Amino acid sequence: MAWLVYGRGQVDASKIGVPHQPLHKPSEQYYVDELYDALIVKPIYRLCLWCAQIFDVKVIDDCQMAWPPRGRLGPRPPRLQTGYVMNYALGMLVGAVALVAFLLMARP
Repeated sequence: MAWLVYGRGQVDASKIGVPHQPLHKPSEQYYVDELYDALIVKPIYRLCLWCAQIFDVKVIDDCQMAWPPRGRLGPRPPRLQTGYVMNYALGMLVGAVALVAFLLMARP
């Protein structure tokens, strides 16, 4: 619908959203925007909130703190998320070198 309305040429910014063609009438008449908001946008937004507030805090953060348990499996390995940008850059460099080496060796 958008291509039929706006895709034919240059669009004047002041006319965007202003009904001027017959295609706008059904959209307003049958509450397409409200239906899309209720069926698509709001459920996805609620899912994202749940992931951020519940799943991330209760599951991801708890697993990061509790695994591996101390004592049973030996000393805890060093944390991967240190907060130091230099560590992250080094990890990316090592990964890039490993990828290039793999591609060079896999060449026929």
